[in-house]
Amino acid sequence: MTVTRLELEHLALGTLDDARRAELEAAASGDPELAQRVAAVKASVAASSDLPVLNLPPDTAPWWSRLLRPAPLGVAVLVAALALLSVRPDIVDMRSRGGGLELSVHQVRLGEAALQGAVVYAKGGDRLQYELVSPISGHLAVFDLQDDGTLSPFMESRPVSAGEVVAAGVVLDDYAGSERLYFLVDPEPLTHARVSGAVQRAWDEPLAELDTLPGAAAHQRSVLVLRGEAP
Repeated sequence: MTVTRLELEHLALGTLDDARRAELEAAASGDPELAQRVAAVKASVAASSDLPVLNLPPDTAPWWSRLLRPAPLGVAVLVAALALLSVRPDIVDMRSRGGGLELSVHQVRLGEAALQGAVVYAKGGDRLQYELVSPISGHLAVFDLQDDGTLSPFMESRPVSAGEVVAAGVVLDDYAGSERLYFLVDPEPLTHARVSGAVQRAWDEPLAELDTLPGAAAHQRSVLVLRGEAP
């Protein structure tokens, strides 16, 4: 059975038609891998739905919205994206292994949003809203790597089209150390095992210097998150 991410999001939100819902629930009861996907998407949707409302000052739409018609975003991504598509992020196209990946990150604290660079000074409860343009048709994933070695998917691997604009957000927990968010786009699916293998190969590199994960994806960008106030 082919089960799409969008169907799982509708299932989590209770908006999937009854017949398909019954079919998926029956399939998941006998398929541990599918059951794990259902649980992960439900957790993702619940976390996204809890994000506070973001009110940003109106501005012109991003330049690419006048050139491209983005493919539909998943329900959970739409919930998390909120208002970022109405803000011009002034993206700088930085090059990394395999090509360019356009990315903007806003830090939201107490209703105020500020465009960030390669280093973000943050604290628990801050929200990071990110928006990127996929350079290829392939797969997108966002992973968080803490300085204690913990690797967590912030966005599970999902298909994207060339030029697709993807926007989402995450609320930071109270982890006291530093962490780095990796935005990965590759022709092949980006599994946890694959990204974890890249982390292991770069184990001796300090997190602050590990801008990319060699071998993890053809197109990469990352943002280093440090706890505390900017110096």
